[in-house]
Amino acid sequence: MNPQWITQRWAMVLTTALGGCYLLVAADAGGIVRWGGIASAAGIIAAPWIATRTRAAATALLVLGAVPFAAATWWSAVTPMVGVLALVTGFIAIQEMRSTTGSRRRAELAATPSPDGRPGEHRPIKE
Repeated sequence: MNPQWITQRWAMVLTTALGGCYLLVAADAGGIVRWGGIASAAGIIAAPWIATRTRAAATALLVLGAVPFAAATWWSAVTPMVGVLALVTGFIAIQEMRSTTGSRRRAELAATPSPDGRPGEHRPIKE
């Protein structure tokens, strides 16, 4: 993997790692809390990866992943803190992915020649 890819998407990588930490904590929990924690971890891990498609769904997935398990394990200092860190880095990752995707799309449009041969957006040629 290209090291530059990781430095450009540090928040995405960190959010995914924090989701992995949630998964480890959930594996140690018992009963229904375990399955809720596993679902929460899956939401945190998936949120930054779907941010390129839809920002609203990624945000909802991130919040629904971080908050319930932190609330269910409120007596622990670690789980709520990991949840808050996942929210912070996740929101940054979602913002970065949306801005990167938009910039990439604008660059593609600028590099694609229009029907009359000039670079830029495709516009109909007026005759």
